[in-house]
Amino acid sequence: MKIVIDYLNEKCGTKYRYTNKSTIEYINDRLKEKYTVDDLKLVIRKKCDDWIGTEMEKFLRPKTLFGDNFEGYLNERSGKKKSKNRFNNFHQREYDFEDLEKKMLNR
Repeated sequence: MKIVIDYLNEKCGTKYRYTNKSTIEYINDRLKEKYTVDDLKLVIRKKCDDWIGTEMEKFLRPKTLFGDNFEGYLNERSGKKKSKNRFNNFHQREYDFEDLEKKMLNR
């Protein structure tokens, strides 16, 4: 139980407590249905990857992740990776500036 909540907090940057009764109940309900700790972690990982940085990020909580839609989240194919087009993510071109200078001067 603590392992799952620690993993959720680590992946999502949250501070859920493993002593919270409703959190314990959601996790225990899934474990009683014979899901494994690895299944719970997989749903956390999938939803964090899909939702962090989107409007859905606010739903990264035990009630949502381990609630009625758990099986759907578990069996969901991973969504398309969002392209993060930022200045420092592009492959840098490598030029031989001496060669370029020679070409420019020998026109």
